[in-house]
Amino acid sequence: SNTKLSIFGKIIKAGKLYLDELKNRYYLKKSNVGPYMHMSLTFFGWPLCFYCGYNRYLPGEFLPEYHKITVPIVILIGWITYINAMFSTPKPIKSKEHADELCKLYPFDEAMFKSSQTCSTCKFTKPARSKHCSVCNCCYEHYDHHCYWINMCVNKHNYFAFILMVLTHTLICYLAVYVFLAV
Repeated sequence: SNTKLSIFGKIIKAGKLYLDELKNRYYLKKSNVGPYMHMSLTFFGWPLCFYCGYNRYLPGEFLPEYHKITVPIVILIGWITYINAMFSTPKPIKSKEHADELCKLYPFDEAMFKSSQTCSTCKFTKPARSKHCSVCNCCYEHYDHHCYWINMCVNKHNYFAFILMVLTHTLICYLAVYVFLAV
């Protein structure tokens, strides 16, 4: 009984951390509308569409019985990858010492990435392949872009989670087109 309480306590603590993170990231920072739109579309739109067509079209002439199982599983995988991408951390360059370490790690090519460039906001030498994000107001190593759907920058540290989210959502779109055209 004591272990059940400790497990339940850990679940409650994790839930509180999750809600605090949501509040900090999306409410206190006056976030953009991208994550809200995505959440409302996926959490309410997909189940509503699936429920409306569940008994009417599945199974059908062109859709076999297994779509009753595969569609919810694919949607769940899409939600999981989206939440994983939302909570992956891009790890900004925090200090001059950290920037100096990265300057030694990644060589400058002096064509595109010059060793004399400094970040005008952060006031340190910019490592090669780094960029200052004007939305997040900090520099990131191996910067790709700031994604408004996950409300954070995409860089070396969360690139895999972002690409996995994009691929699963692309597969969801293909499945949706297949299912809706088959109906």
